[in-house]
Amino acid sequence: MSVNSQAECYIIIEVNAKEIKMFSAYEKEMMFESAKASCRWYFRNQNTNENPWGGMRESADNGRFIYEWFPALKVGRGGVVWSQALATMALDAVNLRAGKDADWKTRRKAALLGGKYLMLLQHDNPELKENYGGFSEQVPGEMCSYPRDAATGAMGLCALYRISGDKNYLYAAERFAHWFFHYGSDSQHWPYITFDFASRKGHNFRIPEFGDEASEHVEYVPGDWQAGGALVYFMLASLTGNRKKYIDEYMLPVIERLVKIYEENPFDAAKDGFHGEVPISYGNDDFAIVTLLAAYVATKRKKYYNVAKDRVMDFFKFRDEESGLYPSFAGTFVSGITMAVLRDLDRSIGVKPDSRLECEIRKTALNGLKLQNFDYSDLRANGAFWCQTQYGVGRDHIHHRSTGYSAIFYSMLSGSAKIPYYHCLNWELPK
Repeated sequence: MSVNSQAECYIIIEVNAKEIKMFSAYEKEMMFESAKASCRWYFRNQNTNENPWGGMRESADNGRFIYEWFPALKVGRGGVVWSQALATMALDAVNLRAGKDADWKTRRKAALLGGKYLMLLQHDNPELKENYGGFSEQVPGEMCSYPRDAATGAMGLCALYRISGDKNYLYAAERFAHWFFHYGSDSQHWPYITFDFASRKGHNFRIPEFGDEASEHVEYVPGDWQAGGALVYFMLASLTGNRKKYIDEYMLPVIERLVKIYEENPFDAAKDGFHGEVPISYGNDDFAIVTLLAAYVATKRKKYYNVAKDRVMDFFKFRDEESGLYPSFAGTFVSGITMAVLRDLDRSIGVKPDSRLECEIRKTALNGLKLQNFDYSDLRANGAFWCQTQYGVGRDHIHHRSTGYSAIFYSMLSGSAKIPYYHCLNWELPK
């Protein structure tokens, strides 16, 4: 039987139905439980005064989530700017899906506490205009920023504004956007690889002092993944109504360069490599395609939609055909979210979702569940996902990357809630 057949994909098309039902009630419950377990991993391991790391209360790490954990070694690492933001978005995605279940207050409290640590990473001295609004990568006052990571931090601020209604988060996100456009990006408005707060300059190489042991600068290849940071401009345009600034001025220069990168680098010629090593990422493009779809939503320029859809329908060739799992770090869930966003957008504009796309979403979702860890003897592993290997096959360490993305992905698929995170739709403010 063909992998694209409706029978094999278990796609049930109802007569005169508005949408295709891809999953049974049982399968949706499995995905929902997976997402809730991921969130339990976040809040059970968050550093709080009630559950302090190392037994020390009143820590400067208060509100910080875990970044990664090595079960065999019993060692881990604290969260960084983008992981704090991803955790916040994942926790709220599950709350949107769950409603007021037994853990919704705990998830909300964890997200808001995590937001406090995230805010501490933002540089807030307006006299240092080149630094003002940017984020340190790991700890407050650190002189290193990776602007693409920092953009996810600002997406987390947008989420915190949606969750709380506190405009201080929105103002902080807008400060970041100003910094990202004017100082965190080059003269063509393409994000730098690194920004050094000490010299107040951006660079297109990774500086050894920023966290590796290389003896010299490592030059990065400009790639599609960098454009994913422009999704924060779309979010801010949606939240503030300032389209002229955030779409026309800030977002579209990035989008036009992204389209050019895609035109110059067909997927057929794509080479294996992670961010900074190759111009085209497959598996994990850091939501560049989602950002391109957001640009279509903002402008209705059909070219953006066509280019994005062509890339999505082409990147199936890089996944494992049998399992539907993708290469690259967390590639399965970044690709899964991207496919789900395209499906949702097609439905919203009256385009019948491609049956192959529906089939691939199903396959990826159900096999992705197998990457989750349920070792009940290790609190810092239980509920999280194995990660940081091709197709997620490694079992060396737990990582928040797949854990957070999967929680958002499964929240999208397991119910009717409108999830805005890493999405080009659903950005209206909650009532």
